[in-house]
Amino acid sequence: LSTTVSSTQIQNLPLNGHNVYDLMQLAPGAVNVKGVDMENGHFTVVNGLREDFNGFMINGVANKGLSGGVNNTPIQDTVQEFQQLQLNVSAQYGNSAGSINNLISKSGTNAYHGSVWEYARNSVFDANDYFSNQAGISRLPLHFNQFGGTFGGPIIKDKLFFFGSYQGDRFITNNPAQPVTVESP
Repeated sequence: LSTTVSSTQIQNLPLNGHNVYDLMQLAPGAVNVKGVDMENGHFTVVNGLREDFNGFMINGVANKGLSGGVNNTPIQDTVQEFQQLQLNVSAQYGNSAGSINNLISKSGTNAYHGSVWEYARNSVFDANDYFSNQAGISRLPLHFNQFGGTFGGPIIKDKLFFFGSYQGDRFITNNPAQPVTVESP
C-alpha cells in the first residue's frame, strides 16, 4: 500500500506548526498518539506497530535516527512530493517495519522562483480563559511567529541550479501562577 501527496496538496493542507511529517496521518491505518506514547517516530502509529518502527527518508536517503524518529525535518515549502509506503515493503527498507516516509525535495529550474510566508499567533487576538477571568487574572502572553521563504533558479542554464530555504520560529509564553506546597519543618 502506498499514499502519495503532491506539492499542490502539501501547500493547501493545514499543517500545525508547518511540519510536513504530519502528512503521515492522512494514510489509512495511521493514528496520532501525541501525549499517549513517548517514542520517537513523529507521534504516529501506523497499522498498530510502534511509532519508532517508522522509517524516514529524504530523496531516498535515510533520515532516521538510531532510536527511531527523524534527524531532520524539512521545511514544508521545500517538499515536492510526500510518499508513504506501508505493508509488505521491499527488503531495501529492512530497518523499518512500520511505514516508510520518503520526501522528494524541490530543486532549481531555468526560471527564478520562490515563496515567502509567515504565520502568527498573538494573545492580542485571543479571549481570556474563563477561570482566569473569574480569578481576576489577566490574559497570559502568547506570541508565536513562524516565518520563512524559499528561492531557486539557474546558475548555468540547463546544467546547474540552486535552491535554498529558511525558516525562523519565535515563541514567547508564560505559564499561569500555581501554588506550591512546601513541607513544614
